[in-house]
Amino acid sequence: MFSGVDDIEDLKPLKLTIRSFDSGDLSGVLRIERISFTEPWSPNMFDAFYQINPKGFYVAAINEDIVGYGIVLMGQNSIRLSKKKGTAHLMNLAVDPRFRNKGIGGQLVGTIIADIKRAGGDEIYLEVRASNTNAIAFYLTLGFKKIGNIKRFYGNEDAVMMAINI
Repeated sequence: MFSGVDDIEDLKPLKLTIRSFDSGDLSGVLRIERISFTEPWSPNMFDAFYQINPKGFYVAAINEDIVGYGIVLMGQNSIRLSKKKGTAHLMNLAVDPRFRNKGIGGQLVGTIIADIKRAGGDEIYLEVRASNTNAIAFYLTLGFKKIGNIKRFYGNEDAVMMAINI
């Protein structure tokens, strides 16, 4: 179905939507998770985050097929050391590799930022593997700044902590 999509213009007739996750989306989210990360989250982890904050679980869909997702926790569910009331934690974000560099990740993050801002949030932070230079560059283009490193956050690999004031 998705062969031949080479740029964002080709996606427009396919109707990209960003919406809240529902239980029927889990298999699509898990598929993307497995092909995107060397240590993918389990179905139970996704379920736990959904139970904690269902409004913070987003999916990007093209004609009902899941092509990306994002999970964010707000306020008291955030684990940032500062514990600022308006701080949100972007826990996970991924786009199907066939659809990367087409604006989907940016639209997901843009929707998340708008919703966090509407809810009274003023900052979003995240961690990314230090070796994931593509993800770091992506977040920098969206306005995130590097604010520190966390030693051995991913087992034997450091994380880069990034944040954006909104």
